[in-house]
Amino acid sequence: MPHRKTHFSLLYGLQRTIFTTLYVISSLAILTVILYLLIETFSLNGFITFFVAIIYLVVAVILGSYLHVLSFIPVNIASSFDPIKDDVAMGKIKTEKEYADRVCRFMTGFFSFAFFDIHHCLVHINGFVLSSTFDQEKTLFDGDYLGKRSRTDQEVTHEGKLTIEDVTYNQYLVPVWFGGEWLGFITVYTKQTLRKPFRNILSDLENNFIDDQLIHIIKHEV
Repeated sequence: MPHRKTHFSLLYGLQRTIFTTLYVISSLAILTVILYLLIETFSLNGFITFFVAIIYLVVAVILGSYLHVLSFIPVNIASSFDPIKDDVAMGKIKTEKEYADRVCRFMTGFFSFAFFDIHHCLVHINGFVLSSTFDQEKTLFDGDYLGKRSRTDQEVTHEGKLTIEDVTYNQYLVPVWFGGEWLGFITVYTKQTLRKPFRNILSDLENNFIDDQLIHIIKHEV
């Protein structure tokens, strides 16, 4: 299906441009005030002033990057997941296995941000691991525990760490439910510790996109 820009996406792009412009202007204004106070009020020497300015700019860039990720994901996640929804609707994705593979590719492909980078993914549906980017037998992956955990808690939770190919990742459990019916779970693996806003994004992704497409496939799979 050809990509097309909607009025909403154009409006969103304008909104982000305005936000970025205002953020840069306000950051520079605050920096100007700080430099004025350091030089005129406290009469600090040039080295200290330069050091403070560098520290401030680093903090401003990090904060700006964090806000950029938080503002980018909610809108763009819908359009990025659309090809999967379209393929389910057109019958190109017919089995749970095919759907699990696409979800895993989406997870590791879309979430590649400085503060939110998913390196590995595993999809477990109805008692079986249907897709995974790593070999569970070569790790300490505990599917039984995670399965039981996902049946008792619908929130995204941090479930310790897991070493995959000599790299240690944070393990996050995303239970998959449709209404009151448990369908399985997804685990994702990041090097960063995901703060609450990012865990909420994973929860909303499951609730607004993943579960309803999965239940459609389950009900219609031959």
